[in-house]
Amino acid sequence: MIVAAIVSSFFAAMIADTLFVMVVFGPHALFVDGLRVADWKHGILSTGAKLPFVSDLGRGLLTMFSWLLLIGVSEFSAGLLTAFLAHQPRWMSAIARLLGGSLLFLFVGWFWLPSPLFHPIPLAASIGGVVLIWKGVTSVFGSKQRTDG
Repeated sequence: MIVAAIVSSFFAAMIADTLFVMVVFGPHALFVDGLRVADWKHGILSTGAKLPFVSDLGRGLLTMFSWLLLIGVSEFSAGLLTAFLAHQPRWMSAIARLLGGSLLFLFVGWFWLPSPLFHPIPLAASIGGVVLIWKGVTSVFGSKQRTDG
């Protein structure tokens, strides 16, 4: 859940900023004029204009809503995938974990490699990738758990 929360914050900010520009300035400003939120931390648009406090507050609330929605969707999807893989052979679960870990490393390489790695988002994605790959490898080569009954 922690990895999902941290990694989804990156996408939630992008989605919320795009929705904000479309709602406040219209789709024409986004798609034709190329208006974007250039500096999310300070509420500065790509034109150099600073957003008023109320608009910046609304953008922040939209970001929080998007973040909660993305966390919920990712946790729901993870639960469905876990339930599906519980009834499949062990190798399918291992492949899913290896694929998920590799995708997290691809996310780090694609979005964050030029930047420092000690930012919380790529660090959490890297840790999540290592854990998923480790679980995938050990589930194939590890022994079955014994149940005392």
